Amino acid sequence: MAKISSSLFFIFCFSFFILPKATAGFFSDSAGVNGDKFLVIPLNARIVSMGESGVAVSGTDFCEYNPASICGQEPVFQFSHLNYFEGLTLSQFRFFFRFETLDYSGNKAMVHFVGFSVKNFSASDEERDGITGAVGGSFGVKNQSFEGIYATRLNKVYFGIGIKSVTEKISNFSSDGFLVDSGVVVPLGKIVNLGCSMRNLGKSFDSGKSPLALRVGLSAIFSSFLAVADLEKISSEKTSLSTGLEYRFDLFSFRVGCGYRDFLLPAAGFGIVFKNIIFDYAYSYHKYLGENHYFTVSLGF
Repeated sequence: MAKISSSLFFIFCFSFFILPKATAGFFSDSAGVNGDKFLVIPLNARIVSMGESGVAVSGTDFCEYNPASICGQEPVFQFSHLNYFEGLTLSQFRFFFRFETLDYSGNKAMVHFVGFSVKNFSASDEERDGITGAVGGSFGVKNQSFEGIYATRLNKVYFGIGIKSVTEKISNFSSDGFLVDSGVVVPLGKIVNLGCSMRNLGKSFDSGKSPLALRVGLSAIFSSFLAVADLEKISSEKTSLSTGLEYRFDLFSFRVGCGYRDFLLPAAGFGIVFKNIIFDYAYSYHKYLGENHYFTVSLGF
């Protein structure tokens, strides 16, 4: 089992660093192609409040950045929502569960973690005459992704993969495609984890290339604190740095974080646990888009 997990980890690292370079021309964005950018916008309030970081953390909250993160998670329903600005909204529904396979003696051999995610992006605006400015109608944009996620643990290393179908609709026109996510979480000791992921591998829309995202980061848990720091490179964009801190006290969690990509992106938030329900809220400030409020509700079962 140790040899298998070591081999898989080597293959993933090779793919993470070599494959994007070998396919750089295929995955680079062309001018004006932004339809599938909703795929790299995080919606989970816990992620956002920690500066949009957490690729090395185990838990379904962080599977937006790493499919391997769902390892160890108990079954849960989760819903996230964001009103980006007037006429533009994003929402996400996710469902996770686990099951075990048995060996011939009937003993537990391996635990499998499975998840399903639906992400929606919608926007609408008015069509106006170029000369008079008179309203002549309206148009709408609706993007949607359906993703199936699988993860398991081999010799303490978490492996995950996600396959998603992506659809873009603009008025009466539509296009679609398939993308792949993959990731690992590797313990570096008792309190530190290393995580890395590659997301949106593939060509999603007929109109352009996918926003290939490569992310690597560290997480550390000490006492009641969780500290995270990530580096991310999205095709045709500059490398971003993000970091965050979470403090847990009884049924409450308090979070703060900050990201940097040309300018600072400060964020903060909190979480409340009530029986099997978790409510998370995040506030973030964008230099150009202003204030944003994120909400996530998780229901365990």
